[in-house]
Amino acid sequence: MRKRNNIIVLSLILAAMIASGCGGAQPSASPAVTTAAGAEVRVAADGKEYLETLKKVFHEYAESSFPFTDHLEAKDFDAAKKDLDNMEAALSKVENITPPEQYADQQKKIVDSLKSEREYLSNCRKFMGYCEKGENDLTAADAEEVHKLNKALEEAPADFSNTYIEVFRAVKADIDK
Repeated sequence: MRKRNNIIVLSLILAAMIASGCGGAQPSASPAVTTAAGAEVRVAADGKEYLETLKKVFHEYAESSFPFTDHLEAKDFDAAKKDLDNMEAALSKVENITPPEQYADQQKKIVDSLKSEREYLSNCRKFMGYCEKGENDLTAADAEEVHKLNKALEEAPADFSNTYIEVFRAVKADIDK
């Protein structure tokens, strides 16, 4: 799991560097609107703002994923659950980005890639539930499920980070024309 988190974080950093031309510029604030349901929707006026908005929400996701594995290994399940909550909140923000019309297909690719990431986070939660029980309290069926979950977590596709990089490159190339 740590290896996958590191790959995701490195992918996100790489994509941010590509998008910013390897500079250290901080993302600008995109207009944000909160819906009646409490969801934050970010509206990007142009391609540059769309990239900045993506960088910001993906950075939030990466920042939440950094401590997750450490908390899990330290058996600090409450903190690990908060990390997962923050990661899921960042994914919701990604879904609620409204790109300029010409980048709607790119945004759809990102949103479509979130399915596997949400499944990964769900499996993390299930895995933590078994960890909280403790080895001595696991039934044979539990142990088999833990083995399956561990394998699924190790083999989980990195669709989210790969798509993020692909979209960043495509939008950046379009802006740079």
